[in-house]
Amino acid sequence: MKKSNLLLLFFLVSSFVVLPQQALAQSDVERVIIVSIDSMNNDFIFNEYENPDFQMTPNIGYLLSNGAVFTDAEAVMPTKTQVNHVTIVTGCYADKIGIAGNYVYDKNKTGVLFFQKYVQPWKNPELIKADTIFKAMERENPGYTSAIVAGKNYVGRPIWADIQVAPGYLSKTAEMLGAKKFPEVQFWDAPDEWTMDNVLLLLEKADPDIMLINLAFLDPAQHIFGHGSLEAWAAISWADYQLGRLLKYLTDSGKLSGTLLVITGDHGQSNVWEQVNVGKVLVNNGVNAEVMADGPFAHIYLKDMKDLEKAVKVLEGMEAVDGLWYGESLDDIHIRTPYTGDIAISFRPPYEGFYHFQEPFLGAHGGLQQRFVPLVFFGPNIRRNLIMESASLTDIVPTICEITGYSIPRDSQGEVLPVIDRSQRISPEVTIQFKTFTSYKLSYITLIFFLLSILILFPALAIHKNYGYPWIYISTDKISNVTPSMLLTTSVVLSMISSIFSYIVNLYSLPGIQPDSFLVSMHFSVLGSYFISISLSLIIFWYAPLGIQILRQKTSKTSKPIKTIPISIIFLILSQLIFTSIHMLTHIPYNLTFHVYFILFFGGLGVSYLFRVLMIRRYVEISRRVILWTAISGVLNGIFWFYLLMTIMFPNYLYEMGITAII
Repeated sequence: MKKSNLLLLFFLVSSFVVLPQQALAQSDVERVIIVSIDSMNNDFIFNEYENPDFQMTPNIGYLLSNGAVFTDAEAVMPTKTQVNHVTIVTGCYADKIGIAGNYVYDKNKTGVLFFQKYVQPWKNPELIKADTIFKAMERENPGYTSAIVAGKNYVGRPIWADIQVAPGYLSKTAEMLGAKKFPEVQFWDAPDEWTMDNVLLLLEKADPDIMLINLAFLDPAQHIFGHGSLEAWAAISWADYQLGRLLKYLTDSGKLSGTLLVITGDHGQSNVWEQVNVGKVLVNNGVNAEVMADGPFAHIYLKDMKDLEKAVKVLEGMEAVDGLWYGESLDDIHIRTPYTGDIAISFRPPYEGFYHFQEPFLGAHGGLQQRFVPLVFFGPNIRRNLIMESASLTDIVPTICEITGYSIPRDSQGEVLPVIDRSQRISPEVTIQFKTFTSYKLSYITLIFFLLSILILFPALAIHKNYGYPWIYISTDKISNVTPSMLLTTSVVLSMISSIFSYIVNLYSLPGIQPDSFLVSMHFSVLGSYFISISLSLIIFWYAPLGIQILRQKTSKTSKPIKTIPISIIFLILSQLIFTSIHMLTHIPYNLTFHVYFILFFGGLGVSYLFRVLMIRRYVEISRRVILWTAISGVLNGIFWFYLLMTIMFPNYLYEMGITAII
């Protein structure tokens, strides 16, 4: 046979061997969409008592009934959000990822305070070492497009993709495509509605070849109210609703037939109500160690490795511990990283580890008991009506690569799951249902503060006098002299509380969950501390000295004048009440809320100072210097409020602009 004929034969044989998977990737599977519903235990879906016939999750139920499902897929240890989302796009365990938690303890860092050694990987993505399917696809073909849209910062930020969307971060590509910013107030994760809005936008404008979606809000719902609570069921029903929006778009656009869908959770949750102070237990038994506990999982860093045997003996004797690893046994759960403790432990429910930053959560995750989640494959080349039990989140990427022909990441440790049926060339049609609980919109906490501010405002206006002065010297010999100023000050605080509460309710209320529930079931974090600080400041710097002065005058029968706040702040109060009214009557879009709030707040503040200047010129014969000082004080006051509100309510905007740009 001629040499040319041999080469032709070799080329034809090579084509049949190498090209089928690439052809499948182009013809059968046009895009891959992975949807992770944060904290979705498998007993949410496979629950014949509370979710019969998938009544609460009809869209997930339809997909698993017409696809391949694993009822007991295992998350990797520790069962934390950041670790398992990296696993979902790499197919590897924590030892390859490089971190073993949502944050890590670097014992080699120097610092006097304990928290100086803690590092947040989402702000330091170089800590994550694993190769992802996104990077592997780009190496194979730079024309591939990947995207992440996440309700959590530490899912959407540290995992590289061409398009990245997270509450506190938008990649340049995402900004160019028009992705919405979320005016996060550092309370919880972004609502699923915001996440899906951006998903549909990116599918329409960019249509990525592969996308990871993180619907995050079931996680805080369970943290706050507990696993199995009505609020948790409302949250997962709302997540299913958002999945229905995705399916509707894919159906209407004709893209469903070529879409491979993977639906899973990153971990489950369990109810906890008893903390275990492991560090104290160890110290009481003669072991000196630093403990980093995060829910039902803890890393223990021994000060002296000679105490290892003693520490293990103490921990093995604790009823709360259901898993213990050290030395070579750390490899049993694949968590040996530069930041892993000398000993790692898991707690059985209802126990969790005591920690300095512990949130008052009812639900928690991280240990062995929160591993099991559902895993569903739906689309081209997927077997239908297949129900199996065991799988691992590490198996998702190898299975996707086998179906599509995409290059597998270098670090992948999973296996290909038996879900492939090459005869199913297109996705089956779907029946979409939009099931939600009754939606509550009225916030009673907001309404209470709103009415209190108004009730206090009217008597203050009725009895206030001398409103033209930049400040007014009043005598404290009579309580009636200082009452207007006290009432106006109180009304300002109440109106601001009302407006900010209405803002939070509008952002975070879910159908079926009373808007006030999150506000009364969880601590107020920075925002709560801010309001507490204002109240304490009023008591310490205004009401208490005022009371002391009145008492002194009653006893000494002398009158000493003090300064009071002018009536001009009425415009600031009105601006806050207007903002609250808007929020109670309608829904301001997420991307406009920031601008509407600041226009009203600083508009009211500016009009207040303008009114003050005009009244000074009209009623008071006084030098221009006082007018100029009033104007300057107004500008300085505006800068102060801008920075304070940005720090508390809109930290992501500070993060984007840079703290130094504000200071």
